[in-house]
Amino acid sequence: MPTVVQDGYTLYIISGCTGATLILRDEFETEVYSTQITDETDEITLPSTLSGTYEIRLVRGSQTFVGEIEL
Repeated sequence: MPTVVQDGYTLYIISGCTGATLILRDEFETEVYSTQITDETDEITLPSTLSGTYEIRLVRGSQTFVGEIEL
């Protein structure tokens, strides 16, 4: 199970995310941000231009983990 901790616009990658793609979608299901997570990724700084509630997805192979994030 992936573990990610949020502090403002920074996401800290704790475990279970290597090889996954992180995707943020807005209320219209439009992809507004995405990035690949590698072995070296320990944190991701999201664009400060994003504001509001977004769907966060971690896609790893055939598995997709979905949640909600407030920026």
